[in-house]
Amino acid sequence: MEIFTLLETLEEEIEKSKTLPFVDKCVVDKEVFLDIIKEIRIKLPDELKQAKWIKEERARILAEARKRSR
Repeated sequence: MEIFTLLETLEEEIEKSKTLPFVDKCVVDKEVFLDIIKEIRIKLPDELKQAKWIKEERARILAEARKRSR
């Protein structure tokens, strides 16, 4: 899934970012993060629709299997 790739990219950006002295904070490129988040939002709806369909299909198959087993 491309969303996982984008999330990994965010993690990589954090890992390579500069840390601030004496605190557990880092400086990240705001534009890079906002662009990646925008991409995630664009990709998310289709994948959610697909996940919903898979869930409904699974429920239908299980219901049909229960019905046949009686």
